[in-house]
Amino acid sequence: MDGPTDVGVILQRVLQKPQFKRGLDDQKIFAMWPEIIGEDLAKVVEIKALRNGVLFLHTASSSWKETVNWQKKAILEKANLLLATTEICEIRFV
Repeated sequence: MDGPTDVGVILQRVLQKPQFKRGLDDQKIFAMWPEIIGEDLAKVVEIKALRNGVLFLHTASSSWKETVNWQKKAILEKANLLLATTEICEIRFV
């Protein structure tokens, strides 16, 4: 019979499960948003949700929506790079 398992080891195993890892990645994008999109845009473009590879955004105005539309590809690439994932594949506006 083995001795007790270190709580850190147990926590690491739990956090590596896909459902927990995805939740952590979702939270990471909120924290890294200004770095992903830039400080100025982050003030007028808000993340509403990240679901099934789709990033849902709200902009302060239609002109900011157009600005983000022009930068969609770069935003997706930078988000996936900084989050070390390829799961974010689309941006939609709400």
